[in-house]
Amino acid sequence: MIGIVWPRALITGAACVLAGIALGACDGAATGTHAATTPAAKVTATAPAAKATAATYPTTPVSQPSSTPSARPQLPGVIDDCTAAPPLGEQSVVEPASITLACADNGLGIGDLVWSAWTATGATGTGRVWANDCTPNCAEGKFHYYPAAITVSGVKDTTKDGLLFSRVTVTYQTADPAAPALDNVPLPMPSE
Repeated sequence: MIGIVWPRALITGAACVLAGIALGACDGAATGTHAATTPAAKVTATAPAAKATAATYPTTPVSQPSSTPSARPQLPGVIDDCTAAPPLGEQSVVEPASITLACADNGLGIGDLVWSAWTATGATGTGRVWANDCTPNCAEGKFHYYPAAITVSGVKDTTKDGLLFSRVTVTYQTADPAAPALDNVPLPMPSE
């Protein structure tokens, strides 16, 4: 039996690739390239570029979705973030953590959603409506928050996202004349 002698550099390089070179735990591989040559093949492992820092976005009252977008969910979904350009702004989500209603400026929506029921014909839950008062203008306006019960209904079959709820009704937990009237309001729909 003939044994093959593998250069240490090749074994280390392969182990780094398998273990995930992004961890930076391999003989300086995180700072440059690690190459080894054998008579039969050349293997090169290259470390990824420096870790990117997260972009800074303006603070909004929108919480992160509780589920991931799906092309055709079995239950109807909603377009939860219509502020992004398609296709990201037109993906359906079942039981989202928030729903943007004012697509142009994110000045009206519902956040902190907790769903008590989500069925093929409707969904109910609680959350907080956010609304920009646009005083003196929408860019300088202040956001106000209103606790509410939420109902989505009106299933529509769309070509792009399948079944979607098309209407939302908000029942506020306390009477506030400044709260926007949201009774059977259209939900964002994808462009077909």
